Amino acid sequence: MKNFPAFFLITLCFTAVLLAEETEKSPPPANPQIDYPGFLGIVTEVQPIREKRRIPVEEFMKMAKEPNTVILDTRAKWAYDLIHVEGAIHLNFSDFSEEKLHKLIPDQDTRILIYCNNNFDFEARRGPSGTPSVVRDANEKVNEEIAQAVKVALAAEAAEIARATEIARKTGIYAPETQGVRLAPIGMTNKQPQLALNIPTFINLWGYGYKNIYELADLLPIADLRLPIEGTGVPAGSQPAKKHAE
Repeated sequence: MKNFPAFFLITLCFTAVLLAEETEKSPPPANPQIDYPGFLGIVTEVQPIREKRRIPVEEFMKMAKEPNTVILDTRAKWAYDLIHVEGAIHLNFSDFSEEKLHKLIPDQDTRILIYCNNNFDFEARRGPSGTPSVVRDANEKVNEEIAQAVKVALAAEAAEIARATEIARKTGIYAPETQGVRLAPIGMTNKQPQLALNIPTFINLWGYGYKNIYELADLLPIADLRLPIEGTGVPAGSQPAKKHAE
């Protein structure tokens, strides 16, 4: 028992040292190139404006034909190549920068129309009720062929991912055989509604000084002829039919 006071004092001192070290820990280093409060400020500014700039497909396509207007597709390049709105230009969202945006769209007053995968219902076979008959009766075979092209592309990518993963598992390194292979799937699918690509696209364009932005509001089947599409996944012979919808 005579040693108990000494043991207690040693324990108390050790605890005090640990607490002092914890208190003296410095906060995470500041990074002037990452400004989350600034981002929230842009989001707050954009929210009421974006809601007023969401437009139906008829107005979207009418605007697309007017001067000083572009349709901007910010999805992955392979998805753009497969299917995109007719006449759309492309810049992957992950490549957004002041320089690249200025090179693609030099005039910040240009009206920019945006859309994303969440504007497409890849499972729907017909246009919505109440639309012109030429839309409601859009050729189901065309729609199925487009959907099949999407599935083939996804299957090919899944095979690439599986192959790259197997090589990495066996070798433990980024082997030469995996060069150029995407290691993360980018599917022609719909994102969660709160993560739809239109939302960050609108916010980032606004933050880079492009204020004349309009967003497609509709959810449309890919066979809906009101929204003309083109790309490697669009079957030959499907394009002439859409002229009847104009």
